[in-house]
Parts: sequence; structure tokens; C-alpha cells
Amino acid sequence: MAAFLLSSFQAWGGASDVWRLDRNEDGIQVSSRLVEGSSVRAIRAEVDIKASFARTVALLLDASMRPRWDEICVEASVYAQVSDVEDLIYVHNALPWPVNDRDMVMRRTWAIAADGSSAQIRATAENGVLPKVAGRVRVDQADGVWTVVRTGESSVRVSTEIHVDPGGPVPAWLMNSLSVQGPYNALRNIRQLLESGDDSPGADQHARNRLQAMEGS
Repeated sequence: MAAFLLSSFQAWGGASDVWRLDRNEDGIQVSSRLVEGSSVRAIRAEVDIKASFARTVALLLDASMRPRWDEICVEASVYAQVSDVEDLIYVHNALPWPVNDRDMVMRRTWAIAADGSSAQIRATAENGVLPKVAGRVRVDQADGVWTVVRTGESSVRVSTEIHVDPGGPVPAWLMNSLSVQGPYNALRNIRQLLESGDDSPGADQHARNRLQAMEGS
């Protein structure tokens, strides 16, 4: 399944496979590249973290914890648990005035390698699931993958590749902040939560169960 997730994500490929390094600071790298047919660049970011594989994967899958590391996210929850490896989540992002808030429903699927060496979480915008909310722009084009690779007994490398169409005009200064500063801050916050031990599962009971299962395996 992991190979399928990766090949599916790369399908939106595009005009250039050349990544441009946009930021390299404090152990976090953020790069971008052109995507064919889109005015929005794809983003890739990665960081090394001193934390267990199980805790890292559990944090990324815990929707209720997303506002702790995604600074524009004010609400995230599981709308439907489809299976043990698939769910639908609702995400509400607050943007500064005069830009309207964005929200989206994401279908997530995930797979962990049989030897426990890596995991991938794929998220794609799902349309027509929930009615639109007044005052919020529904994002209907978003695709991303989180990859966690075990690099030691208590260390991992976390990387993400994302491409999101904001669904309407966004000022250039804000788009730049969202595309480069956003992923940088997210990885910095994830690292801080994990390395400080402040990553206990939130309200998502499924995340608690997954963490217990991985730690017991």
C-alpha cells in the first residue's frame, strides 16, 4: 500500500521535477517546484526529530492535535472513520483579514511498512461530503503526503510534500507565508512537541488506540 500511496501522490507531478531550496534553517529544509497547470508551487519540507517512530506517526494521525502544530488551523476533527487505515477529517484554517477563512474535508489513508521502518500518510481533498460554511471558502484541490522514516531507536526523519490550491485570490505576501513559512513552522512545532514530550494524544480516541498498538508491536 505504501508504494501505491507514493505513486498516486507523484501523479500530479508537473512542469518541473527540479526543487528550489527556499529555506534552510535550524535543521529544517523547505523547497518548492512548479506544477503543470497550476499557479501554486508544490512544497516539500523535512526535519530530523529525536522521538520514537510510534509517537511521531500517532501525532500526525491525531486530528485533534493539528491546531497544536499547524498555526493557521483552528479546528480539526475526524468526521468519519472509514477503516483502520482510512478516515475523513474536517479542517478549518483561519486567515488574516481581509482574506476569508478556508476549510476542507480531507480523505486520509496511511500505511506502515511491514518491518516498521517507515510510514506514509496520504491526504486528498474530498468534495461533496459536508455542506459549505458561510464565511469560509471550501478548498477542493489539495493533495499531500507525510512520510516518517525511522533513523534510529528514538529518532526519525519527517518529510511532507503538499500542493494546495487556496480556492480564490490570496495576496502574494500571504501566499508566500503559507507556502514557505507555514510548512517550516509546522515542522518546527512538531519537533518541539515530540522532543519536549508534549505530544500526548488529544481527543481522538482512534489516535490513542493506534499509538498503543504501535508501541505494543
